[in-house]
Amino acid sequence: MSELVKQVRELEGLDLAQVQAKYQELFGEEPISRNRKVLLEQIKRRLHENDIAAQREQQQPGGAKPAGDIITRVHELRHMSLEALRAEHERVFGQPSKSRNRKQLFVKIAKRVQEDELRSKPKDGVPKPTLVAKFERKPKARSRRVTKAAGREKKAGAKSETRSRVKPIGSRDPRLPKPGTTIEREWHGKKYLVRVMQPGLGFEYDGKPFRSLSAVAKYITGQIVNGFLWWGLIPREDKKEKAGK
Repeated sequence: MSELVKQVRELEGLDLAQVQAKYQELFGEEPISRNRKVLLEQIKRRLHENDIAAQREQQQPGGAKPAGDIITRVHELRHMSLEALRAEHERVFGQPSKSRNRKQLFVKIAKRVQEDELRSKPKDGVPKPTLVAKFERKPKARSRRVTKAAGREKKAGAKSETRSRVKPIGSRDPRLPKPGTTIEREWHGKKYLVRVMQPGLGFEYDGKPFRSLSAVAKYITGQIVNGFLWWGLIPREDKKEKAGK
């Protein structure tokens, strides 16, 4: 019989006063509720969280937590109590959180955990969206803003040459695959497909039209993200490499 199962069975034989004392021992504060059943559920959840943390410390020297399966990790966060999430926030970000909003803490920590998981993998091991149709990526074109800024710094005689490099209005972004290509992305254990339409028609997802890949990504995740980065059409830059430029 595992230690966790043994502790849970012992809880069932405690009266209300003993349950309240056990709660104060685990959480470091007196319980507000006087409902024995509610307090037992909270204590069981905390014991389960402590058991998971102890197993991770045994698997990794120095108490470091293994990366594990990212879906399982997020699932564990979703079932953590408010105090457990606040403790996890301090471990992940290196500083305590002032927030007492359980949902807000879960979203913030889950996002960082997924970002750390991607950064911890080698470049060849980063999961990228699967393209149903193969295509060849082209070098990223200079934006109109950069080209115009460079033109203003040059002499008047070189303006015509600078403007010749401006990307024509209405032309396709060279980072995009050809029209008709379906881009596939797996997120939170579910696959998402978006279809590249003809120039000017944007993209199609779930039978609905979208003007950009960023709009599709926001529709799926509920967050503002870089569409080309989220769908894997451009490589993800490491923050250390970016800071060294």
